[in-house]
Amino acid sequence: MKLKLILKCSLAVLSLLIWTVPSYATDNKTIGVVVMHGKWDSPNGHIAGFANSLEKEGFVVVRPEMPWSGRRSYDAGVDGMVKDIDAAIVKLREQGANKIFVAGHSFGTAGALRYITQTKVNGMIALAPGHAPEGRGFAAKTADSIKKAKEMSQSGQADEKGWFADINTGSRSKSLQMTARIYLDYFDPEGPMNFRNNAATIRTDVPVLWIAGINEEESLKNVSKAALASMPKTTPPMVVEVPGGHMDTPDQASAIAITWIKELADK
Repeated sequence: MKLKLILKCSLAVLSLLIWTVPSYATDNKTIGVVVMHGKWDSPNGHIAGFANSLEKEGFVVVRPEMPWSGRRSYDAGVDGMVKDIDAAIVKLREQGANKIFVAGHSFGTAGALRYITQTKVNGMIALAPGHAPEGRGFAAKTADSIKKAKEMSQSGQADEKGWFADINTGSRSKSLQMTARIYLDYFDPEGPMNFRNNAATIRTDVPVLWIAGINEEESLKNVSKAALASMPKTTPPMVVEVPGGHMDTPDQASAIAITWIKELADK
């Protein structure tokens, strides 16, 4: 099912107009959600309101600090990222959750998308998707660093640290220190975090809810378009637009995500 909604009224009113769900049999305490923050952010940053809304609904929520946080600054590669998500799911199960969802904001979406190419969960939620190293503009800005990281790897220095370019929303950029191997993991256009490739190879048995702001940056709108066009036709995602821009999306998305999660968990 593919649906595009342009929200022009409050989410509280909109949810009454759009969703007609009289009751749910599933105990909310059996629903677990991993919520991943965006680039340079933290578990208490832009995803906090979204996560709190899910917790108030009775869901079990874990907010892991991911390798791309401001504090960790890429201290682990993609395999480490997967282990972080696995560990978060273990925590959810230990607290009684048996319906597992993964959600991510911005870079967190890229991580969730990669995760569901390999692992079955009950659903995935994309919040203002970001980080597509294969994008033309992104790749142009990281080209010198990619070249440097490849040269280091070819000379046996893959696990040596260097300074590399990182690009973020709002035309922000930083030079960050990490190993060449980790940089290529996340930033190589042909590497494991190629956004479009991961979208094309997600498991067809994992439903996807894709939420972005009406005022999202044009480059990220193009990222979403390319990813959505690449996804398997057998499981088209539910696509929703909400008011605001990149940073507003998690807060604007909570009511929609809660209803979608409940609906799936009750099947």
